[in-house]
Amino acid sequence: MVGGYFSYTHGTINDEEQGQYTKDYYWFSTDTRVGPLLGSRVGYALPTTANGRSRYLSAYYELGSNDLYLISYAQNLKGLSPADILVLSLGLKLDF
Repeated sequence: MVGGYFSYTHGTINDEEQGQYTKDYYWFSTDTRVGPLLGSRVGYALPTTANGRSRYLSAYYELGSNDLYLISYAQNLKGLSPADILVLSLGLKLDF
């Protein structure tokens, strides 16, 4: 799978104290991230349930990054490696 994602978090870190940071303190959005991802999944069919529903057990991975990591990498090629900006997610999914 190849794709992208969008993430929005309502409220921002350090917004509890009014005036703690000037409006232009962060040059990037603190609540929105977008980025590319690459992943795959392999599944195994389990025995059907008593009422005939199909069940599957899947293992998956996703390798991704985000806009802030990619910009930081492009501006600092000698200081950052791909391992510094990539995030690996592993998981299991059970459909029942």
